[in-house]
Amino acid sequence: MPPLSVAALGWIMVVLGVEPSGSTWDVTVDATGWALVALGWQRLVRAEAAFALARTVALLACLVALARLPSVPDGVDTFVDVLSLMLVALTLAVGAGALLVCSRAGGSTTVAGQASFLRWGALGLLVVEVGAAVGYLVEPSLGDLVVAAGTFNLAFAAWFTLLQLFSAGRGWARPAADSR
Repeated sequence: MPPLSVAALGWIMVVLGVEPSGSTWDVTVDATGWALVALGWQRLVRAEAAFALARTVALLACLVALARLPSVPDGVDTFVDVLSLMLVALTLAVGAGALLVCSRAGGSTTVAGQASFLRWGALGLLVVEVGAAVGYLVEPSLGDLVVAAGTFNLAFAAWFTLLQLFSAGRGWARPAADSR
């Protein structure tokens, strides 16, 4: 399976499990999705070094997802929820940035343009989420802003998933195998 297809499959699982209820099943789906994203992007590091940072952020998101398994106090649970939303935006931004570089080098202007838009949109969402999370500590009603930004995250993640699937068969998205 092409690396971007593996990453796209992971994103589908992340979108389905991004706000788990805390059950073992929901957390497992979310963590497995992040692990697949990291695996797909790991395979692309040979094609574009920028995927190394994207892979690392996806692995961090996997660990944060697993932090939902044990029973934790409400304050910690809220923090992990908000952090997981921020990690979706951050992973979108660095993943789209890596895809942008790779597609530009491969001569795919359509993918590069979409990846650039997604990267900047995800960075904007991340700024909104950080601001809302900090404000939430002072005024809890700002939690709605975090939830709204999280909804945009899911829409961007779905778009990014489609972009990765669209790009999966391209030559520049299929690194050559090692000859060892």
